[in-house]
Amino acid sequence: SQQILVSNNDDDDDDYCPLNLTEFLQGYTAATGMIFAVCLERAISEFPTAKFILTTRQSSDAWFQSWTTLMDSISLLPRFAPWLPRVRQLDDYNRWLMVWLHDRDETFLADQPHPIQQNAALAQETYRKHILRARKIIPPHQLLELPVGSGWGPLVEFLNTTQPNGEPYPHWGSSQQ
Repeated sequence: SQQILVSNNDDDDDDYCPLNLTEFLQGYTAATGMIFAVCLERAISEFPTAKFILTTRQSSDAWFQSWTTLMDSISLLPRFAPWLPRVRQLDDYNRWLMVWLHDRDETFLADQPHPIQQNAALAQETYRKHILRARKIIPPHQLLELPVGSGWGPLVEFLNTTQPNGEPYPHWGSSQQ
């Protein structure tokens, strides 16, 4: 079956990639999430025929606004209930993302719960580098750059499939595109 990985920097980030992706994805035909942005080199190495969908925003400012909204919302629980085991895991994941995004290891060692402190310029530069990195290492016929809000057309064409019958294109998480 065809494998599809959805990727949301210019360097090889294997240092930040804690997973054996083949083992992690056993039994699945598609995947999504930041883990594939961070582990892009490993993903293309372990799944050389996979198709990648790179979602993009109108600008790095628009991306950062959306990213900040996401991080602010997912950091609420760790701030208010850090003693819950799953919440602690979420906080650790958030810290791991911040280390990758800002290339600052001290984020991982900060007191619990960790307030999300972002550097807009650095985060936006990481976003731009990630797009360039994806274009560089993923063969063009395996990469779809999909601007948020593009609708079903480009997606179903890239995946050589049909639009889900009567299913509207999802718009959640499209904070001002």
